[in-house]
Amino acid sequence: MRRAVSTAVVAVVAMTAGAVLAAGCSGSDGDAVSIPAKDADARMKKVADAWDGSQAARQWRGGVYLLEDAIQLPQDAFRSEQDKEAYRNKWLELRGSLPDGTPPASVHWADGSTTATPVLTAPQTFALLGARSSEKGAPPLVVTGADRGERTVLTSRGPARLPVWRFSVKGYATPLTRVAIPSPELPASPVGVLPRAGGLMPIMGIGAVSSEGYLLTVDTGYGACAKGVDVRVRESRDSVVLAAVERKGTFKGICDASLKVAKVTVRLKEPLAGRVPVNADSGAALPYLPRMD
Repeated sequence: MRRAVSTAVVAVVAMTAGAVLAAGCSGSDGDAVSIPAKDADARMKKVADAWDGSQAARQWRGGVYLLEDAIQLPQDAFRSEQDKEAYRNKWLELRGSLPDGTPPASVHWADGSTTATPVLTAPQTFALLGARSSEKGAPPLVVTGADRGERTVLTSRGPARLPVWRFSVKGYATPLTRVAIPSPELPASPVGVLPRAGGLMPIMGIGAVSSEGYLLTVDTGYGACAKGVDVRVRESRDSVVLAAVERKGTFKGICDASLKVAKVTVRLKEPLAGRVPVNADSGAALPYLPRMD
């Protein structure tokens, strides 16, 4: 497969995260650091070569790594700011009993094949929702019970039908569901120790993948003095290597050392399915980052 290097569009410039950016900008009238294209390309090739044919890539293809939220909210959630606040703060209260059993289950892949999978109990799955007591008597969301079901979820191998627990929420006609299989550890990086690449910015993780697998959104940082950040892509047989590079620009005045965060979307030449998204800066697989809203 030929290498594809894409210039991404910054969709959202979100927040200032008071972190020190060693390779960013400093002093007055500073220039943001921009790594030469050939240096970024060489780094991406080194990382891609290490992943292709590796045990880590085989682990990724054989595992069930979610690329969308494990939680699905009720269809009409949320009807009030009160309920929205309760969910945002994980104020969930169980007023009922949850089943203890774990019937056998399988992952159903889009090609018709199945894979047996361990299943979490309803109490174990409810615990993953992070439920805690509400503050100062604020009304919680009340969970009254649960039953088993299935839901199609985007995974590292494309869409798959996975077992879920469906939690009944008082006042809502449809349940809150949560995937009911254990989350595997990301494969260890097959890349050796990499020298620091001064112009590469940190990529925190995957924010979204389109249903067809061609559009990939990542959360990435860049220096406060830079004009923005672009994400370069190198596609290979087993990996999609991403490198975030600042847009070089001159900042007039005192430049602080804060780190901004942006959501950047890139288009792939081939669907992601079966290939591991990798951070060129660290050489490690990128995690999926659930939405915080």
